[in-house]
Amino acid sequence: MLDGSDRRSLVGRLRLTPKGFADDRGLILPVFVHAGDLLAVYHRDRARACAHLDLMMRAGYLGPRYWTVLTGPFWEGYTIGPWLAGYWGTLYDFHDDLAARGLAAIVSQGDLGTAVEAGQIRSREGFMRSLGGWLGLLPATVAMVDGGNESWQTGTPAPGDLSRIVSAFLTGCPGALATLTSPPGETADEINVYSLPPSTMGDVHGSRDDRWGDMLRHVRNVVADPTVPLTHRYLVQSEPFGPGSFVSGIPDAIKAE
Repeated sequence: MLDGSDRRSLVGRLRLTPKGFADDRGLILPVFVHAGDLLAVYHRDRARACAHLDLMMRAGYLGPRYWTVLTGPFWEGYTIGPWLAGYWGTLYDFHDDLAARGLAAIVSQGDLGTAVEAGQIRSREGFMRSLGGWLGLLPATVAMVDGGNESWQTGTPAPGDLSRIVSAFLTGCPGALATLTSPPGETADEINVYSLPPSTMGDVHGSRDDRWGDMLRHVRNVVADPTVPLTHRYLVQSEPFGPGSFVSGIPDAIKAE
């Protein structure tokens, strides 16, 4: 782990240039920590969540990727959304704590569509408009936004609907890099389906099959097929493979080989 002396926190907004990602100091490789339930943790135990933010800061990451909405039995005890008392204050304070550490976030919508279907949230667009309004008060802490986490299985499958709700967010928090969602697979034609405006990048959740070398090959192959050009020049692996069978989906015995 790094001691933080050479970390690259963002200066100004993260943006795209012909040469790559950049901030006010020049080119930068944006690496975030996938921490989907961190806002839910923060809502219940701020000290615990801030300890994780401190670790990210010291290790040199730009910040977390977290979910604004979590619902359903899998998240029992860690649900989060505007139906909870104090939600918007929690969200603002969380981003204020990001700002205090020079961090920014990938703001992902998690189970937004599922929460609408369950009647916990009245309107996707209304939620995203409110979200953009609140986070527009601390815009430097918003590096990227999406319309949902794997929205084809969390209640908002139509790319047109995702386009509208991301646009609603950007009315209150302009300038954030935007994706709609990651597709079920990782081929160029699938990514392009979810690359409608106002998205500025494609999004993909990397393969978790086979050995680590095969996973890396999948990362390269996303952009290696010349037969189907990608709509966007840049992509984000917003939820890549990681260590452990729960994240990677492969037996520990195989990873040990």
